Amino acid sequence: MASAAELELRERIQQLAQLLIAEQAGPQKREGVPLFTTLEDAAIAIGDAITKEVVEQELARLQDQNHECPKCGGGGLRKGARERVIQTRRGEVKFTEPEFYCPRCRRAFFPSVGSVGLGRGL
Repeated sequence: MASAAELELRERIQQLAQLLIAEQAGPQKREGVPLFTTLEDAAIAIGDAITKEVVEQELARLQDQNHECPKCGGGGLRKGARERVIQTRRGEVKFTEPEFYCPRCRRAFFPSVGSVGLGRGL
């Protein structure tokens, strides 16, 4: 049985889906393409856009946190940033990755390598 939070989320998603479909004037019928495929294509486009937005917002939120040096645990000083593009299962996501510097260890580090699973696997 679904929890109250799951039911509330489902209701919010239903409302958002209705709004987005109405804004697009509904999926347009394409010659030779089954209606279900047209509906599915519209749903996939909406899902991809929502996924991208959620990932970008969460990455931005992580950037605002204080970060500790992965070697000594001391506080890092913000040194700069670099633009990154991540290929997700739902498409590319762009974000600005903060770079920090540890004065104690005298080394730069990128917190997202450990906190979001980026880095070596890219």
